[in-house]
Amino acid sequence: MALIEPYFDTTLTLSTVQILKAFFILSFGLLAVQLLKNILKKLTDRTNFPEIMETFVVDLFSILLYSYVILITLENLGLKTSSVLIGISAVIGLVLGLGMQDTITNLMAGTWVSITRPIDKEELVNIATMTGKVLEVSIMSTRLITEDGLTITIPNKVVWGSPITNYSRLGIRRADLDIEISYKNDLNDVVEKTLELVKKEADVLKEPAPDVIVSKLTRFSINIQVRFWIKAENHYDLKAEIASKITKLYKNEKIEIAKGTSV
Repeated sequence: MALIEPYFDTTLTLSTVQILKAFFILSFGLLAVQLLKNILKKLTDRTNFPEIMETFVVDLFSILLYSYVILITLENLGLKTSSVLIGISAVIGLVLGLGMQDTITNLMAGTWVSITRPIDKEELVNIATMTGKVLEVSIMSTRLITEDGLTITIPNKVVWGSPITNYSRLGIRRADLDIEISYKNDLNDVVEKTLELVKKEADVLKEPAPDVIVSKLTRFSINIQVRFWIKAENHYDLKAEIASKITKLYKNEKIEIAKGTSV
């Protein structure tokens, strides 16, 4: 008795009709899967599905349907699908045994990232020391684009297993400007004029209110910190713009910066 059942029925001779039938099943099956994939995408577009969850569901649905079409095609060619499934199980066991657990881990991590949504498309995030806007969360990896146009692909197991800083989720961010001024200045006057300038900025939020505090006293300088809240998408540009305006203000008002420092 054979210990392993052969995948193909050795008594079967493939006919032209059978091959053509399998070809048409494969062709129409692939077209049907593509059609169903498009329908599912349109349905999810009409709901409040998060985009990353939509991508994940559509991709997973497609993989399952493509696998089903291939199994039906092979069955029409005389391949015993029960044997195929046993073979697939053996291959999966071999893959896992060869240290390919990362594939399954990434898939599971991608599922949890899509469900819990610690990040979303277009959000600015920091993951495992890497910062960028979220381009895509697929079933295996997450892609970010950095401020200087680099694309970073991060395995989902790293995303799920790392601290995630989401700079966009609340919609607003606090900007901090650290300035070291000389002891020769009138501190109250510096604070008053700096705060007045910041409050006049139209894009700076009134609540929480801007503030200027003394953050540190050193031998050669008084360190102040200018704090103000702005919309998250304006953070870097507006912060740089206000820093430039403070620099001009200090020059015009003869406010002395501590030696070796700058605004």
